Amino acid sequence: MSGLLAIYERLPTSKNCRVRRWLRSRGSEASIGTTTLLGGVQRLAERAGPSRAREIIYTAEQYDATTFERWNIVNRIVPDDALEAESRAFAARLAKGPTLAYAAGKRIVRAYLDGSIRAADRVVDEVGPPLFETKDMQAGVTALLDHGPHRFRDKVVFEGR
Repeated sequence: MSGLLAIYERLPTSKNCRVRRWLRSRGSEASIGTTTLLGGVQRLAERAGPSRAREIIYTAEQYDATTFERWNIVNRIVPDDALEAESRAFAARLAKGPTLAYAAGKRIVRAYLDGSIRAADRVVDEVGPPLFETKDMQAGVTALLDHGPHRFRDKVVFEGR
């Protein structure tokens, strides 16, 4: 089985998929008379839309990473020799960020995906105001005021509180 299984396994856990440049992917399930059993079809539909998901699962064609990037199935492509370093740098950047705000954003996106814009709006009303009381938002606003909109980002230290 080709690289599509690896993508299927990554999609449930990461919306920021990074894929090696050489990846060529094929959904072979249609060729053997089954469907994906790990949630790949619905995650493909969520990322690329129902038409692309159907094309992938019905045809069992081979797709390259560039096509999957263009179709929003993966966010970016990196060369093999840079994959680990770029992935670690991205994870470190997120870990140093405003993790409470990330959690709120994650809930908002999930509410949208599970329901609608209005459902997401309701979650914003629930998760947004408490962020004003966090040390992270206070640190971000202080840095913005102290250093200005073009120089504050590297001055903020978030603590996840």
